[in-house]
Amino acid sequence: MIPRIRLLGSVLVELGDSVIEERDLPGHRGRVALAFLVIERHRAASTEELGDLLWPAERPVSWEQELASLISRLETMLDRLGLTERGGINETPGHYRLPLTDAWVDAEVAVTKLEEARDAVEAGDVKKARRAATTAAEISGRSFLSGEEGTWIDAQRGRFRQIRTEALAVLARLDTEPSETQQPRRVLKTFMFTDIAGSTKLVELVGDDAWTDLVRWHDQTLRGLFGSHAGEEIDHAGDGFFVAFTDQKSACVCAIAIQRRLAEHRKSQGFAPKVRIGLHSAQANAGEGLYQGKGVHEAARIAGLAEGGQIVASSGTVDPSDVFRVADPRSVELRDVAEPVEVVTLLWD
Repeated sequence: MIPRIRLLGSVLVELGDSVIEERDLPGHRGRVALAFLVIERHRAASTEELGDLLWPAERPVSWEQELASLISRLETMLDRLGLTERGGINETPGHYRLPLTDAWVDAEVAVTKLEEARDAVEAGDVKKARRAATTAAEISGRSFLSGEEGTWIDAQRGRFRQIRTEALAVLARLDTEPSETQQPRRVLKTFMFTDIAGSTKLVELVGDDAWTDLVRWHDQTLRGLFGSHAGEEIDHAGDGFFVAFTDQKSACVCAIAIQRRLAEHRKSQGFAPKVRIGLHSAQANAGEGLYQGKGVHEAARIAGLAEGGQIVASSGTVDPSDVFRVADPRSVELRDVAEPVEVVTLLWD
């Protein structure tokens, strides 16, 4: 029997009938530390690395003692699960390591399944390639440490995004085979990506329980507005949404409605999270509740340009014949996109 560790989506550790769920871990730093030690378990990680990871803004004076206490609590939990018999958390001067030599880890399965899919494509085994690529895309498409920020976390998210992109590319290649199912449908949609700006600082400020309540309210509020503007929710990762609209105007009106609803709540109740929104109209491959293609990636990159409380849209998404107000027209270079993209800020206040 080997332990099964899930790091994407909700953190979960299983060994037989024994389970550690995310809510059992010692706070949000506990899940970050566990994810780091599992992914980096093939080497000894320095306390300095962990300090930067767990306190990205500023370490408290007693951070080393707090880190030691956190590691001790994690080891106690792993011990109850029976994992310390397989190595536990090793401590050497200035370093920690979790030397699990035999474990199923979803983050690693995504990598191996992508490699398996590529090999199967080359071997002409379409069914095996499809199964492996689907697994890689499904795992890597889940959120990773939602609500947390930091250099290492961002690097891991980028790695998982790349795995998902490549797995979807394998599936797209398979869909071109005449022996397989029908060709993917090409559709024109307006894509919206949203997320809460500064979520890590918010978690620090309000605490885990209040953060959970805040995200629940945020999700309900945005989903209500998506529904009232004919938006199709495609994915929900952490505190962000991926939504598709059949026309540009509905997407723009919905984005403005979101910012105005949050502003109204901020004025009446004293607080609401600041959300950044990106909009982009493009063609994409449609199938099985997913949209795939260059346009989707461009939309996600455009959302990354926005600040909290802003809406950034590609210029072609905002119809000049409608009564929308825009500002700051500019040409931007998006990561992994060859040509510059013209964007504007869509005003809502």
